[in-house]
Amino acid sequence: MKITFLGHAGALVEADGVKLVCDPWFSEGGAFLSGWHQLPDNSACAPLVHEATHVYVSHDHQDHFDAGVLDALDPSVTLLMPDYPLPTWKRLVRTLRGPAPVLLGDQEVFRAGPLRLRLVHSPTPRHQDSALVIEDTVTGQVVVNLNDCQVDRDQLRTIRRLHPRVDAVLAQFSGATWFPFAYSFPAAEQVEAARRKRVNSMRRWARYMQALAPRSAVAFAGPPALLDPELAPHFFAESSVFTTPPELLAWLRREHPDLAERTVAPLPGDELDVTTGRLTADPGIRQGFDWENLAPYIADYARRRAPAIAEVVAGYPEPRHGLYDGFAAHFKALFAAGESLCRAVDAVAAFDVRGAGGGFWLVDFRSLEVREGSGPETDAHDYRFTLSSRYLPEILEGGMSWEEFFFSFRFSAWRPGIGAYNEELMTVLRCSDPDDLAAYVRRTAQGGERPAGTFTLETPRGTYRVSDVCPHLGARLGPGDYDPELDAVVCPQHGWRFGLPDGACANGRARLGVSPAGPGADPGHPDGPLREPLDGHPGGRPAASPRKAGTPVIDYAAMERQLEAHEPCFRADPFPHYVWDGILPADALRAAAGAYPDTAVMTAKPGIPRWHSQDRRLAGPALRELCEALLGDDLAAFLGKVTGVAGLRTEPDGDWGSYRLAGRGAVHHAHVGSNRHPETGRLRRYSLFTYLTEGWRPEDGGWLELGEPVDGASPARIMPSFNRSVLIETTSRSLHGVSLLRAPAPVLRRTVTVHFWTDPAADGAA
Repeated sequence: MKITFLGHAGALVEADGVKLVCDPWFSEGGAFLSGWHQLPDNSACAPLVHEATHVYVSHDHQDHFDAGVLDALDPSVTLLMPDYPLPTWKRLVRTLRGPAPVLLGDQEVFRAGPLRLRLVHSPTPRHQDSALVIEDTVTGQVVVNLNDCQVDRDQLRTIRRLHPRVDAVLAQFSGATWFPFAYSFPAAEQVEAARRKRVNSMRRWARYMQALAPRSAVAFAGPPALLDPELAPHFFAESSVFTTPPELLAWLRREHPDLAERTVAPLPGDELDVTTGRLTADPGIRQGFDWENLAPYIADYARRRAPAIAEVVAGYPEPRHGLYDGFAAHFKALFAAGESLCRAVDAVAAFDVRGAGGGFWLVDFRSLEVREGSGPETDAHDYRFTLSSRYLPEILEGGMSWEEFFFSFRFSAWRPGIGAYNEELMTVLRCSDPDDLAAYVRRTAQGGERPAGTFTLETPRGTYRVSDVCPHLGARLGPGDYDPELDAVVCPQHGWRFGLPDGACANGRARLGVSPAGPGADPGHPDGPLREPLDGHPGGRPAASPRKAGTPVIDYAAMERQLEAHEPCFRADPFPHYVWDGILPADALRAAAGAYPDTAVMTAKPGIPRWHSQDRRLAGPALRELCEALLGDDLAAFLGKVTGVAGLRTEPDGDWGSYRLAGRGAVHHAHVGSNRHPETGRLRRYSLFTYLTEGWRPEDGGWLELGEPVDGASPARIMPSFNRSVLIETTSRSLHGVSLLRAPAPVLRRTVTVHFWTDPAADGAA
């Protein structure tokens, strides 16, 4: 594959005659009321769109959804877009005059010649965005275009599971929001908030790259140019959230030097050879552009674009009539469409609409009333937005959402403090069409928001059970998000900080569910109750079966920590497998090792000192309890989340696995087991091996070996250390075996194996 970069989030991906253009944005009027423009000017690349065989648009933001470009596409072009549920998206798609789009669901695959395209939707219904995984089925090359879709760690693990080798990842690295510079915070607080915002954007980008481990890490999709003289100061001010590629690279050299060496920051016209990872620079674009000397370029660019900016602004003339009645009707319609969410705002929002037809108006979300006021000095309110009246009719008539208007940066705002962010208020304004708001409320009420699980967090202060979903925008949280210096859980998506022990948020009006773990909390649950259920979902692990007294407790916090380290827990070669150490109580494993039945009642392998049994009734209590722990629904749910395999389950009363013994001289040659159940048709997706023999040495042999041996050596060899658990994918290519066991008698290699299945309807790898 070859990638030609088109500026901002635009890219042309070519493979064997297929030319896939992603998110082309070339409008001279920019985006968001001409507040945003391409940086640098990418107009020289616009003709490349005419060569497209396929075009992909990730979402509805105007810097990705350029209606002028899409309307001009040749009818032969295949236009691909996400199938989002919100009515305004469906109406927007119907307004296009070009090719009728093919709408794709989450994880839906579309074939374009040799390319297999998999769409990944944003993990939360609060955002409509998508990413695209592009696989060349001829060469095996994989490009992941994240653009500015903030996928979570579960989705990243799913991508990595499906594609152990990723060649290039394209992802946004710069902030692109109005916070904090649109707000009237004290200058020092504004600057510090902006600094945290910039660093968090870079950390999020680095996490994507660490999770997917591409050969080429591409800094992509921003920042925009602010060319209107009224807006340009926001780019260069200390309170700016916009990061430039040189700033990203300098930060990477300090924080992640290895990643810095693989990072490229292309300009429009640059080409990336996916095979070699070599970036060929376009000399033309560099003649007048330098990231290190932006001010003169921006000044000249602004002069060239001034007529286009003036034309856009002129399209919103001063109103000739009063706007209050339409304003009041707008919010009353929102109250009716989403009463429960509107009441949850629990605040009074003031709108200071300046200019012809304007006024000072109060939206009381407590009483669900709209009323006229006198001004900010006389009317009590909790939040305030100040804007020109010329833009309000477009919002009230449904041509632009409040969020789209806020992205224009053509407003100012006030709230009591940086930590007074109100997620419910911003959700109402984000879904500012009544149909959208009603659809969002219905979807969340029906479980459209991801259910909250929990994780165990060990800190110097104590051990806690914590909700694993951020209440801001639904990002997945885990033990690796704990910052000991702040004594807080920090969301990896937007940097929201939740302090311990109460989960209070430093960024907004929110609280993360946190409860002390351990004895004394709730005798019905090993970790105790959460203080704060999240978004109406009760805290707790998904659908866990009751835990029997005495069953060993699996240390999910240790599993999460080792996953966050990525190495050595996860390995993609020769096929996906995970190695965890110390996740079960050592005393419980020692007791289980001593509770094996006599080999006389186990099934023997003729001529080889190997024995196994599926009959848990033959085992002593400690071994039975260990098996029950490994067969629990909570472990299956956890591993399903880790691997991205939905519906993962065990078969406690069927082919659950076995407990095994092996002695000196035993060997199990490389083999691929049958992974489809002959009776139920279920697919065996993963197998977990847990090792129980204490004091195992490297020279004792009996190592788990994965993959086709090369020159007598397997690509991956895993020692069966005490309290080690190894999860391997079980597909038709999962060749595995056990090396010659050399441990002196009477030492035996003790293993418990548990299989994890999905129902026949699940999309498995047979």
